[in-house]
Amino acid sequence: MPLLLGAAGIVLVAGCGDSNSSGSGSSAAPPPPASSSSGPAGTMVTADETDFHIQLSQADFTPGTYTFQTKNDGKFPHALTIDGPGVAKQATPTLPAGQSGSVTVTLQAGTYTFYCPVDAHRTKGMQMQVNVAAAGAGSSSGSAPTTSSTGTSGGGAGGY
Repeated sequence: MPLLLGAAGIVLVAGCGDSNSSGSGSSAAPPPPASSSSGPAGTMVTADETDFHIQLSQADFTPGTYTFQTKNDGKFPHALTIDGPGVAKQATPTLPAGQSGSVTVTLQAGTYTFYCPVDAHRTKGMQMQVNVAAAGAGSSSGSAPTTSSTGTSGGGAGGY
């Protein structure tokens, strides 16, 4: 009996070796990690949420796919919801303080509302309008995000 178990182990090891050599020729295993980290994610934009303000790392947007990497730098739970042309209430999960999440959307030319849907955070200033300029249109025609926040964060445009 011990000889049979040993032989089975050799067959399993040999089988693993065979699949590795044939797997390297097919290269089926490496692409999934690469395609999940790139491809449909589009342009990466950071969104920092505090109590009660949203700050984007980018001010000018043209039509395309964007992933909004959102970090909750506040004390309360927050989320980021995006609503506008072709996008209906796409959101991150609700993020506890210090946590991060993301949402990927395809933006078209038009105006989008970014807001926190948690409790009454939107009415407390966690809302902003983002204008997406059509490709080729001048981005100086108000494509910078505007906010309805009345917080004292030292100015919403501060280099962003």
